[in-house]
Amino acid sequence: MDINKKIRDFENFLSSLKLNSNLRTIKTFEFDSPNIPSFSKELNRLFFIEQKWLNFEEFYDFYINKHKIKNLFKGDWNKYLLGLKARLYRVQFGFLTEFHAFLLAKKNIWE
Repeated sequence: MDINKKIRDFENFLSSLKLNSNLRTIKTFEFDSPNIPSFSKELNRLFFIEQKWLNFEEFYDFYINKHKIKNLFKGDWNKYLLGLKARLYRVQFGFLTEFHAFLLAKKNIWE
């Protein structure tokens, strides 16, 4: 695929995202657990390998369903739900920024 088209398509995807400032501020799920698969590895696989761009809600649904995250919590699932969603949101937001920078750098190298 032409890098310029890929950048245009990705920037169109970025502009379609709806930001959620409430999720940005929730910090109740800030630990890394060996029981919880890496958010970044999933994003890397989806974006770089599969070229599948999911919005925030789609990634959240994909992630908790694929890894059966609900089964990993022994206590009240609802207690963790919003914090997990906020954490995934922040990780994906950063990843989107890095992926965009990667595409722009790739374009500059190839031109």
